[in-house]
Amino acid sequence: MFSHFDGQYRSRPRVSLRGASKQASRTSFPTTDALLIFVFWVKEAKDTLLQRAHLEREQRENARRRTAAAVSVQSLYRGHRDREKQYGVFRAQFDNSTAGNDLQSLSRLLIIFYTERKDHSRL
Repeated sequence: MFSHFDGQYRSRPRVSLRGASKQASRTSFPTTDALLIFVFWVKEAKDTLLQRAHLEREQRENARRRTAAAVSVQSLYRGHRDREKQYGVFRAQFDNSTAGNDLQSLSRLLIIFYTERKDHSRL
């Protein structure tokens, strides 16, 4: 009885993507030269769009790399600065200790902060 039934009980709206009525498009059909120029322009526009998108993508990647590098350098510097401050605290603690302090605790402090260039006179 219903041999053409495909499971859809509602009809789908038919939307024309042409943008103009059939009569208007028949009367103003472009020439082949105009079509060739339009196709070339579209291809050129597509190529420039892809090129610009590629350049923007590279610029964003370079910005991410620069940001990551800056964070890494800042992290290294802050760590170095904080270690040097702490070594200064240990040096002051070692220098202010009296001769009666435990040799073991003094040697631990010396091992933590000792560098030959700065601390050769402390031995």
